[in-house]
Amino acid sequence: MPADIDSILRRQSAMAAERATFESHWAEVTKRVIPRQDSWYGSKNSQGDKRTQELYDSTAVLALSRFAAAMESILTPRAEQWHHLIPESPLSESQAVKKWLEEISKMLFRVRYSPRSNFASQMHESYMGLGSIGTSCMFVDDDPGRGIIYRSLHMGGIYLAENAGGRIDTVHREFQLSNRQAIQQFGIDNVSDSVRRDVEKKPDEKSDYIHAVFPSSDIQYGRVDSKGMPWRSVYIAKAEKRIISESGYWEFPYMIGRYVVAPGETYGRSPAMDALPDIKVINEIEKTTLRIGQRAADPPYLAADDGILGAFQIRPGVVITGGLDSNGDPRLRTLESGANFPLTEAMSERRRQAINDHFLVSLFQILAEDRSNMTATEVLQRAQEKGALLAPASGRQQSEFLGPMIEREVGILARAGALPPPPQEWVEAQGEYRIEYTSEATRAQTAGRGVAVLRMIEGIAPIAQQKPEVMDVIDFDKAARVLSDSYGVPAEVLRDDKDVASIREARTQAAQTQDMLQSANVAGDAAQSLAKAAAMSGIPGGQLLGAMG
Repeated sequence: MPADIDSILRRQSAMAAERATFESHWAEVTKRVIPRQDSWYGSKNSQGDKRTQELYDSTAVLALSRFAAAMESILTPRAEQWHHLIPESPLSESQAVKKWLEEISKMLFRVRYSPRSNFASQMHESYMGLGSIGTSCMFVDDDPGRGIIYRSLHMGGIYLAENAGGRIDTVHREFQLSNRQAIQQFGIDNVSDSVRRDVEKKPDEKSDYIHAVFPSSDIQYGRVDSKGMPWRSVYIAKAEKRIISESGYWEFPYMIGRYVVAPGETYGRSPAMDALPDIKVINEIEKTTLRIGQRAADPPYLAADDGILGAFQIRPGVVITGGLDSNGDPRLRTLESGANFPLTEAMSERRRQAINDHFLVSLFQILAEDRSNMTATEVLQRAQEKGALLAPASGRQQSEFLGPMIEREVGILARAGALPPPPQEWVEAQGEYRIEYTSEATRAQTAGRGVAVLRMIEGIAPIAQQKPEVMDVIDFDKAARVLSDSYGVPAEVLRDDKDVASIREARTQAAQTQDMLQSANVAGDAAQSLAKAAAMSGIPGGQLLGAMG
């Protein structure tokens, strides 16, 4: 059924009205925290204009950059594989399926971090959005012949709606395209007459468009075209109120990240929103301090109105004629500002500390402290504490943003025929997988298992000195694997159970062979000794052996 353009435009108006309060809040935050993004859809800002006029202190700007860098390092570190695909039951123990899913996981990282995809830079922009306005949006789509493309979108043109479960299932994106770009994206036969007419003379003239993605209400199951897809996709030329493209998606293409969500609200709230009072205050303090400092460095002068002091200049080495009266007292004095710089600096420092606390900068600094003098148990205990503190910041991103993104990536690669062929048992069982995150944040949250293992071993060590067999209670092979998970040891470093069994069997055979050789050597030495004794005594060896018996 064709999309109803009137209903889409009515819903767009309703979503825009619902978001209006957030827009003023976002504008107030961005101009103080991330000025380069203080440009909202429909604004008259020009490229390259100055946007730091209201910025007198850079604490919040620096804190946001550190927040984004820290979030990236604990959730999606570029230098390591931060998730795996794990088979669900009944295939959870199948080595063939595990190996196949691991190949897919590695392929995802190759595609994601290829130079063409631009994932790393776009992910960083998403974290900046989380820290500044509390909501980020990334568009994940296939790029035929090249792989997957990622675009972090400015929230100025993004409008959201939730389903009954509180998950984002509708996105309207309002954006602009030049005449040339519109023809490139939609084809010359689908654009308006005005675009076709003006593309030669005005190729860079821009028009407004809307991209609406929402759940399909009439899925025709079994079809492999857009009518069988669970998500509708509609592009609209806003000025003409005309649909220029209609299709669908197998997975939701917009990844929405929200830092925290207040009850009854659709959009997220951010550390910058919480810190906004402190950010405003410190900007005013610094603004006032600059004025006071300027007066202190170049103070105004006081002079009597009835003296003989004439015009004078303030410069090094100058002689001010008439500057002293007949008693030698100065006719000219500077006006003391009375500023208390230590007090204002203390006030600023308190505000800076509060801003850093809001952006978790203080937390990340504490967690990154030197561990060289810690024991293994202390390291894991600190990791466990770290996991508890990071859980609120990382859990929502894994469930709302990263999980749907990985499912979208797998779907795109599968339809492109880029995935390796699945094992037959996977096909027969119609297997399913789950996502297991292995980033620093996840390892920190699961460090408690490693702490428990080490504490148990340390606890029963004194008992084992009196009763060694008590150590038989512990399966040290499993304990070693639990500890390796807690420390984040790469999987390829560890041998699997079959390899370990083969090594131990070879070691046992080598030990048995050594025992046999030692026994043979002992027997040979005994025979030689017996022969020597028989030769010296003149008694045959057999008789001598009987006599010795």
